[in-house]
Amino acid sequence: MDPTARPTFTTDLRFDYIFSSHNLEHIPDIIGHLKEIAAVSAGPHTKYYLAIPDKRYCFDHYQVLTQFPKMIEAHRYGIIRPSYRSVLENKVFMTHNDSPEHWQGRSGENPYNFPAPESFLDKIRSCMDEAAKVDTEYVDAHCWQFIPESFFYNMDVLHRLGMIPWKAQSIFSTAPGSNEFYAILELAWSLDS
Repeated sequence: MDPTARPTFTTDLRFDYIFSSHNLEHIPDIIGHLKEIAAVSAGPHTKYYLAIPDKRYCFDHYQVLTQFPKMIEAHRYGIIRPSYRSVLENKVFMTHNDSPEHWQGRSGENPYNFPAPESFLDKIRSCMDEAAKVDTEYVDAHCWQFIPESFFYNMDVLHRLGMIPWKAQSIFSTAPGSNEFYAILELAWSLDS
């Protein structure tokens, strides 16, 4: 796969309802993606149903929450692949993916311990080598980390700034023992309006 190619979704079909499960967090330019999905919608009031990992209960547990300036920056600079930083953060701060264990407060060794043990520094060095592969190939990573409230907030801000045509309609809390929450976005205006 060409690491400089831009992934896109286009079709002549139009949809009233669109569903995506555990994809949004992988897309480097959420704003661009949401515009592309709006372009294949049937029009205002189209619903976009999303299942999104809750970073507290998956391997993203120790990652920081995504804030809208990072999404705006990715769109401004046309980021098309997970960046070196995204891949490095994913690999360095990754923990286990056993949701019930996270719910019990057992999320693995805290990578923020000070001073960082030598074993953690070795892990960072190894992860730097792995992340460097982004220069020549596609390396998958979670680019964004959310909890239900932060996702709703970010979508609301981006919508009210006029950057995305989708309005956050409903957010459903993460069910105990699981690792995902659900959101419904509604198309408020079309891109050509």
